[in-house]
Amino acid sequence: EAWEVRDHAGIKARETDIIDGWYRALTGIKGIDIRVSPDSTDNPVDRLEVRVRPESGFTAYGLVSALAAGDPPIMVRGHQAEQGRFWMDPCNLHPGEAEAVSKRLTELLAAERPSNAMAVPSKSTAGLLKWPD
Repeated sequence: EAWEVRDHAGIKARETDIIDGWYRALTGIKGIDIRVSPDSTDNPVDRLEVRVRPESGFTAYGLVSALAAGDPPIMVRGHQAEQGRFWMDPCNLHPGEAEAVSKRLTELLAAERPSNAMAVPSKSTAGLLKWPD
């Protein structure tokens, strides 16, 4: 019943505005490639895919880690960070949070790099990627 009365068009418009804001914030940053990515399971949501190249001064894993270590922590879909990419999800954000995410990202990418900026998964974590072994 809740799904039937939900304002699907309004929610989609709000999420599109969030992604557009993130896109504008990250456009032109050296070593950062972005694209709008539809949900892989055909849910009616898009995400912003962020590919991180060494020219940015970060690995994707290092950038995801730096975001998570902040106050407040910013969590992204980083399950493929070891492959150089992550996704930013506009769902479930409260007012002002999308702008805070943009601000933190641009500050991290413009500031002196933290010591873990070029981090990669540890060998013990990398071993998990071979599952089932």
